[in-house]
Amino acid sequence: MSLSLGSLPEGRSKQLVLELSVGARQSGVYPIITALWTYMDVQKQKVVLQPSRTIPLQFSNHTALKYRRADYRVEKVLKFYQNASILEQSRRELERGKLARGEEMIRRQADEMLLYAIRFRDRDYLKEAETLYQLIGLYLDTYRQLSSENANRKRDFRLKH
Repeated sequence: MSLSLGSLPEGRSKQLVLELSVGARQSGVYPIITALWTYMDVQKQKVVLQPSRTIPLQFSNHTALKYRRADYRVEKVLKFYQNASILEQSRRELERGKLARGEEMIRRQADEMLLYAIRFRDRDYLKEAETLYQLIGLYLDTYRQLSSENANRKRDFRLKH
């Protein structure tokens, strides 16, 4: 499988999240993904091939590992990716005229980001919470205005007919 991440300006980064479903295995370390990175050197006008890297997955019968927390950075990225899904669900509710439900969904997610910001003393979570709180106001203003315009159109239509 080949995935293109598009152009990537110097000093910037992109993240890729893959969700894999792997069946049961004997205890041990198994190679799961081998990543081969290439990029275009703009100055030399040629593709540069980086050394491949194999990412292993450890299988264990040790039941205590079941309760071990995942890597903090991975959890953080996954939490941030959830925000896009929440915003999409909220937008659908707002489009249906369910303003309170749409607002509640975003507010709950923003509150969760704020709690993580406090718990982990992490500014990224704080920025994400602030953005979500700002979006609540912007979304509500937009959808209230649309709702009002639709109501006026319906009223004008009834008056004409």
